[in-house]
Amino acid sequence: MMGYRIVKTKFANSAFTGQGAKQFGGRWNRMGSPMVYLASSISLAMLECLVHLESARLTEFYSLFSIEIDDRDISSLDVSVLPAHWRQDEISPVTADMGSQWIASKVSVGLRVPSVIVPQENNLLLNPQHPKFERYLSAVAEVPHAFDERLK
Repeated sequence: MMGYRIVKTKFANSAFTGQGAKQFGGRWNRMGSPMVYLASSISLAMLECLVHLESARLTEFYSLFSIEIDDRDISSLDVSVLPAHWRQDEISPVTADMGSQWIASKVSVGLRVPSVIVPQENNLLLNPQHPKFERYLSAVAEVPHAFDERLK
């Protein structure tokens, strides 16, 4: 599975450490659990980035990363276990617990989860603590990225 991640270029060197998610927590992890969030397409990665930005910040420099993870190293979340309001703006402690438990289990390098923005598409969560994680980092490709000026 291909995964795509957009970050501010000034944070490019730490894009795959999971430290931001560890420090602040997120939809799929509690604070203290490192995790790398990716999208299954470049356009979904853009949407995932845009939903968290103010339009004035779109002029900053961003980097786009791609990485390919073998499907055998990816688990898929059973969407039937998601709480009814998992897509709401306020992050559900249930989804954060699910992701943090997955991180701790080290059952796979990646976890395929539905996107909150487009639930018919997937995001890919990576576990930087998994023993196989490091071997995938050599295949990461970085390409400078700029948002279309028409996006506001």
